[in-house]
Amino acid sequence: MIHWNSQSKNEPFTVAKMFNDQLGSKKSFEMFAVAAKSANPNVEQMGKSYQIQLFKLFQKAENTPGQISTSLGGDAAAAKMFITVMQSTSKSDRKLGMKFANGFLKQWKEAGKTPAQLEQIAPTFLKTYATLLRATEKSAIKANPIRAAAAAAARV
Repeated sequence: MIHWNSQSKNEPFTVAKMFNDQLGSKKSFEMFAVAAKSANPNVEQMGKSYQIQLFKLFQKAENTPGQISTSLGGDAAAAKMFITVMQSTSKSDRKLGMKFANGFLKQWKEAGKTPAQLEQIAPTFLKTYATLLRATEKSAIKANPIRAAAAAAARV
């Protein structure tokens, strides 16, 4: 697998790209996620690294968080990928993961998802999502206090 990661000098040919080409995004991610849960630290690290490589393929293709979610088979899988990327040892990977996670949460907010729904899918994002909702509510109150109060009452 190390050989595949450094095979081409012109275009990076990674393990994630090979698996993605052969099996598709969803199957590849599932395999990498299983490897990332391994008791063997080397296998665990490879699984996480390959998830990050797969994420970078999505990012390079300019996919949105919603497109990534669709490719991986749902919001739970996309959330797991974003969490793995945010836990990377690379600062740039972590920032990129946060950017996509924030986009993911904004899509959920626009779709009207509740914190309870998010907790079932990705409890790790619950605190960030609650903060996003409060910030949105505060700006709505400033813009239109009557409408914001009605929206808050409707959620209760």
